[in-house]
Amino acid sequence: MTITKPELIDGIRFAAQRAAAATAYVDDWDYRLSCGWTTRESFAHLADWAGDIAEVHRMVRGETNWPADLSDFNERRFQPYLGCEPAEIARVIREGGEKDVAYIKALSASELDRPLSYGPYELPLAELLSMETIDHALHHAYDAVLRPPLK
Repeated sequence: MTITKPELIDGIRFAAQRAAAATAYVDDWDYRLSCGWTTRESFAHLADWAGDIAEVHRMVRGETNWPADLSDFNERRFQPYLGCEPAEIARVIREGGEKDVAYIKALSASELDRPLSYGPYELPLAELLSMETIDHALHHAYDAVLRPPLK
């Protein structure tokens, strides 16, 4: 069952709020995560992509190319956020979530239901955008904050 437009909107808001809130629970912003980035880099990455779902939509429609080296591309993009304080990162993530919501609201139901290729998969646009907003934000926030042993 494909995610509905209201569910997508609610999910984007929820994920942005949870990712922003997670910045308050970090003790060590230079901690090296399992993905190879530091906590700071992971949150900088979320801040960089927050509000940029229109760019992802252009990529999955084939209007712009996916970068050949996604890791290098992401690392270059998040550089401006590395010097930001946690509260600023949280603000950017929350505001970006609202920008993404506005973009989703402008899409028609038929556009959201239209299947698009994503790597080897063909999925409705709503599912792709859900993965790139909701799942993406929650994944990085979880990875950046939760590290055994828990306090």
